Amino acid sequence: MAQDMSTFYNSATLPDVTITFSGHRINAHKMILANRSEYFRVAFDGAFKEASANTIELHDDNPNAVKGLVAHMYGTESDSFSYYRTLLIGEHLSADDTAYLKYLVDYFVTASKYLVPTARNHVLDTFGKALVCFRYRHDEVVRYVYVTHAAAAAGLRWAIATHYAQTTHNVNVGVMRDAAAKQLLAEVPEFAFDLVGALIEEKGAGEEYDCCGAWDEASTP
Repeated sequence: MAQDMSTFYNSATLPDVTITFSGHRINAHKMILANRSEYFRVAFDGAFKEASANTIELHDDNPNAVKGLVAHMYGTESDSFSYYRTLLIGEHLSADDTAYLKYLVDYFVTASKYLVPTARNHVLDTFGKALVCFRYRHDEVVRYVYVTHAAAAAGLRWAIATHYAQTTHNVNVGVMRDAAAKQLLAEVPEFAFDLVGALIEEKGAGEEYDCCGAWDEASTP
């Protein structure tokens, strides 16, 4: 019977490369990394020094996003809220919704940088559902996507704009008319532009995502 690939994540069983980043280390296998990531496939090609090296160092990445991305390459759904909760024990992370959404943004940026399309596409879906499941407004996350990460997280912008448009349309409580909302739109004009487009498209709003069951189960301690 074939062994679950996730059991080889950071395992001492036959690793042939160590990934180092921000003071962390992960035991890994070049074949697995190269199979899931074009970045690693090229890095481990014979023309590059990493091909014969037993260590590869990553720079300027969120360490938890790197852990999640490598875990994904070993078959773990590491963009899930339940996986994020497993990081809380060792990394002293916040369990609130904003912190988790920021983790997803960092995860998306890291997956894009290291050319792991399966992780990138999966987090696109997860991010949109997470926005719906938590609460109406995520102004801090808007700034994190549009300002902190700017171009690197551009692929997540439409999900946020669509969420705000649907909230405004469905709740109809002036959710984008308070002082904080006006300040957000003034500070982040790119978001204001996307929101206008999303509001226009929202005229033909489709079925809402029903998250209550699975999401509550995943978030229960």
